[in-house]
Formats: sequence, C-alpha cells, structure tokens
Amino acid sequence: MIDLDLNLYAIYDYKVEVFQSIFTVENDVTAERMFVDVAMDKNTMIGRHPKDFALVRLGRVSTVTGKLYTEEPSPKFLGSAYSYLADAEDSLVADE
Repeated sequence: MIDLDLNLYAIYDYKVEVFQSIFTVENDVTAERMFVDVAMDKNTMIGRHPKDFALVRLGRVSTVTGKLYTEEPSPKFLGSAYSYLADAEDSLVADE
C-alpha cells in the first residue's frame, strides 16, 4: 500500500477568529486554485468579503496511518482572498 501524504488546509476567518472548512489536497497550487475559485464567486461569503479570509496550511496527513504532521510554524498563512484576487486580476491584465 502506498503511503500518500496530503497537505491539510483551512480557511481562516479574521472577523470570527476561527479556522474553518478544513480540507486536504496534494499541494499549495491546488489549494490556492480552489481558494481563488471560491473567492471569485460573489455568491460565497469569501467572495463577498475577501479581506476577511485567508488560506492557511495546517500540516499534512498520511492517507494510510492517519497520522497528522503539523507545520512549523503552524499554521502557515499562504495569503488572503483579497491578495489572491488582486494577483488573479493582474494576471488577467498581463494576458491581454
């Protein structure tokens, strides 16, 4: 059996001061893409209030043993929804 570690992520809500929507994916790029997709959707709370939310990496988890490994420092803040949206807009402008 192959032991595949997945990174463990959460969305941090600055207003409520809680970590929520914990999820696992293979790497930061995939997590960032998912986070940007949600942030771009104005039908979501993150999309309506992008300055209130950040993507964080909490650590990783083994899919075979279930063992959790925390980040050092934990958690690792990867960026706010607002900053990701600004980067996405800059990228779109550069592509034109």
